[in-house]
Amino acid sequence: MYRTDRLHLTLCTFYEGKTLPAGLIELAKRAGDAIQARPFVISLDTALSFASKPVDRPLVLSGVRGTVELIGFRQTILRDAIREHFLGALLQDQFVPHMTVLYDDRLVRPESVEPISWTATELLLIHSHVGLTRHDVLARWQFGM
Repeated sequence: MYRTDRLHLTLCTFYEGKTLPAGLIELAKRAGDAIQARPFVISLDTALSFASKPVDRPLVLSGVRGTVELIGFRQTILRDAIREHFLGALLQDQFVPHMTVLYDDRLVRPESVEPISWTATELLLIHSHVGLTRHDVLARWQFGM
């Protein structure tokens, strides 16, 4: 199980590779600076495995009703800011709101769980060092009240 300080929801991935392209972080920071949003509640009430690989599958918490505001934020406010700053091609349309809690070889079919809810009050730009369990916060934006 992940430590709570590592739990997060990824809204989009700008780049997957070892070395970040020059200027990408600055463009992403400008997009973040353009975002104006209010805090919103996120609630996850389903546990399931992503079956994208035969072993070491992500076990995630997800939800439908409790992620409506999150999806709205991503599809409007975040998407507009990203497109405005020339990063639009990097935002994939397919998005399943989820929080990975562990990796396991077993396949868990979708199962209802007691909802886990919190209020999203900020957006972070994170450089994730894949496979190293290291996440560097590059920028942080507080949502308005």
